[in-house]
Amino acid sequence: MAEGTPAVVRRHPPNAVMKIVNPLMRRSLRRGRGKPAQGLMLLRFTGRRSGRAFELPVARQPLPEGLYVFTSSPWRANLRGGADVEAVLDGRAVPMRAELIEDPAEVADLYRRRFAEVGVKGAGRLGVKLNVDREPTPEELADAARTSGLSAVRLTERPA
Repeated sequence: MAEGTPAVVRRHPPNAVMKIVNPLMRRSLRRGRGKPAQGLMLLRFTGRRSGRAFELPVARQPLPEGLYVFTSSPWRANLRGGADVEAVLDGRAVPMRAELIEDPAEVADLYRRRFAEVGVKGAGRLGVKLNVDREPTPEELADAARTSGLSAVRLTERPA
């Protein structure tokens, strides 16, 4: 790794690719069919200020205590302070409460725990690129949370 290069950086496909892939993924995830649905879900919510309806294909990150989404995308700001959302899991709409987690130490711990399960080769599934050939340290993950905006969204089921 070159000096000054962070160990962990945000990874996001080019916007042009997302404009083609997202509509296809939305359709597939609504039905809950096929291999593309594995590990993914739709997250639906309303923008806090704009009132705009969001329906985003996102990678679901299961941990023993619940379901998470890892992101550094701007839409996450709509979930600050908590928000009611709907998650489409395997074609089934589930009402949930979303809580945005931005504390670098807490974000680092969540990422570290998922890395323990998916390994270095699974970094792309966590929305990051590694510039090291090992699992990142908690300090490197916390640094990425501070500099790249890595965060997590905790999802908990709520009554319908």
